[in-house]
Amino acid sequence: MAKSNITSVVPLFICVLLALANFAHCNHNHNDFHIEGKVYCDTCRVKFVTRVSEFLQGATVRLTCRSMKDGSTTFTTDGKTDKDGLYSLLVPGNHDDDICEVKPYTSPDADCNEIVVEENAAKVTVTNQSGIKSPVRYTNPIGFMRKTAVSSCDQVLLELGMVPPE
Repeated sequence: MAKSNITSVVPLFICVLLALANFAHCNHNHNDFHIEGKVYCDTCRVKFVTRVSEFLQGATVRLTCRSMKDGSTTFTTDGKTDKDGLYSLLVPGNHDDDICEVKPYTSPDADCNEIVVEENAAKVTVTNQSGIKSPVRYTNPIGFMRKTAVSSCDQVLLELGMVPPE
């Protein structure tokens, strides 16, 4: 009889242990966020990605969250881009009472390091209240502008149906 009780308790113990492990894993992912995006060099100075834009390796970005109540900074973190211009930032906890945005901070390219801050921030929702199930949040590309547009920009702008800058 003792052997029968042990046989029935072991699977129950394993199920409880797995349920607790799953709950702990679920809570961890539920409270941490990963913000991902790309940084580019705006080679045409048009403030959006074109076919001649270049994604920057080694650029630094800064994520800042500010309180909607008083504007105070509640969280900030920096990150660097990889060879494809991609950054990934870890943000612990919910920031449902904050406005969070990622801005370009430093460029590795001396010819492409002009920041247009007012227009060049990627706002991002860092909360579970948004209805988004994934802990990963993706931003729009952000970038730096080249000091002077490259020569191929006239053709690129014509292809887009835009008048080239004079």
